[in-house]
Amino acid sequence: MDILQLIQANLLTPIILFFLFGIIAARIKSDLKMPEAISEFLPIYLLAAIGLHGGIEMRNTGFENMLIPMLVAIGLSLLFTLNHYQILRRLGKFNLFDSYALASTYGAVGAVHFSVGLSFLKNQGVTSEGYIAAILAV
Repeated sequence: MDILQLIQANLLTPIILFFLFGIIAARIKSDLKMPEAISEFLPIYLLAAIGLHGGIEMRNTGFENMLIPMLVAIGLSLLFTLNHYQILRRLGKFNLFDSYALASTYGAVGAVHFSVGLSFLKNQGVTSEGYIAAILAV
């Protein structure tokens, strides 16, 4: 798959199209709103699905087989957080609390970003271990 096909395939995914739809709705000042029940249910559903899938795969894999990848994920998350904290404090001139708050968002992995990335890799034929969702939860 060449780069143009790859870009076209990814720009036409439902996630990207909904994102663009949201931008357009905001730009034209539409009063479009997601029903409150869906807004409350969807994050819980996504986190429960990821957690359940990760837990099942963790049980099947065994804790000892995923210990090193889990420690690497925790270490990278801490490294990114501390690195961004230093950058924000020194170059951004943010106060202590704002630096930690903003840096922690960069050290964390969002469930949506994780799902999109995993889906992208799967479409490219790149496989991953089943317990990767459990590492996300950590």
